[in-house]
Amino acid sequence: MRLQVSDNRYPVNSINNSLAISNFAEYQFYKQFFSKLNVISGTSYYFSNITSELYGNHKGNNVAAYTQLEYKLFMKLRLSAGIRLEYNVLDDIADKIVPVFRSGINYQLKHGTFLRASFGQGYRYPSIAEKYAYTTLGTVKIFPNHEVKPEFGWSSEIGLKQGIKSGKLLGHFDISFFWSENTDMIEYVFGLYPDPYSQDFGFGFRSSNIENSRVYGTETEFLLNRNIGNLNVHIGGGYTYIHPVEFDKYHNVNTKTWLKYRKKHTAKFIVGAKLKKFEFGVNAFYKSKVLNIDNVFLNPLTREALLPGFYDYWSNNNKETVVVNIFLSYRFKKNIKLSFGVKNIGNTEYMDRPGNIMPQRFFSFQLSRYF
Repeated sequence: MRLQVSDNRYPVNSINNSLAISNFAEYQFYKQFFSKLNVISGTSYYFSNITSELYGNHKGNNVAAYTQLEYKLFMKLRLSAGIRLEYNVLDDIADKIVPVFRSGINYQLKHGTFLRASFGQGYRYPSIAEKYAYTTLGTVKIFPNHEVKPEFGWSSEIGLKQGIKSGKLLGHFDISFFWSENTDMIEYVFGLYPDPYSQDFGFGFRSSNIENSRVYGTETEFLLNRNIGNLNVHIGGGYTYIHPVEFDKYHNVNTKTWLKYRKKHTAKFIVGAKLKKFEFGVNAFYKSKVLNIDNVFLNPLTREALLPGFYDYWSNNNKETVVVNIFLSYRFKKNIKLSFGVKNIGNTEYMDRPGNIMPQRFFSFQLSRYF
């Protein structure tokens, strides 16, 4: 069980003040039958009470119950299936009880080689912010939408994992293909909306159920580890490709519209070494350019009024980026360690969405003692 209190106070713009009290509790039960069948069941409860000028005053409840069965059919084959029931209440307005299903299979093809497949449904009830937030961010207004509906979706995956062992070299290689679709996906859309407080209309963003999305792609990952005398070296990395588009649910075909703020290609590479009390590591992350953003930031009639100068900046800087981090540590004793790290060592300037420039080069020292 967890109780959390969050109190936000803004000395200038008090309209954004908020006080949130939330409580989460969960009970889980596990039982094994006949050494082949595992049953995991449980229930959870989430309650939130928000007092805010930004959102208004609201109370929310989420109750869920779930069961998952894992069955070992024979030595090399494992099956799993589960169901979760969701029930949401917001300000005494109750949603229907929604069942969500998932299933999976894992088969050992041979020693160190595993084939897997899974399918799962998804359901997300709108957040209080998506329903009730009413504020101004710079020159941009955010309007509430009390009628926004929940999101539904499903995702599936098939993958292969291969263990690696050759002399002192250990590791694994993993490749998977995935496909997911969402209906009534919630996004903030720019437009002319009624102002609930001034009884007038204004331009700004509001959460809306406008998208049916389809995302498919592939992901690979590897990790290698080897001891050379007292030196332990590990190398790892991965690559993800996605094709994120809106789709026409009536004809079940992709459209030519990219989902907003997605990137087709991401990759990472990690190398590290440990020698007695010293440890050193380098990791690099690659991201391709953002495929699509809200047209209001690109339209000549609106872009300068919202974010002056942004269009030229975005045109020149929406490109692929590589960020490199390094760290070095020394362990004085078993429970005392001194670490030094540099994030974004190349001081690369990039942003993941309009107006949000990511952190520049950052140095850190840390002294840790474990008890």
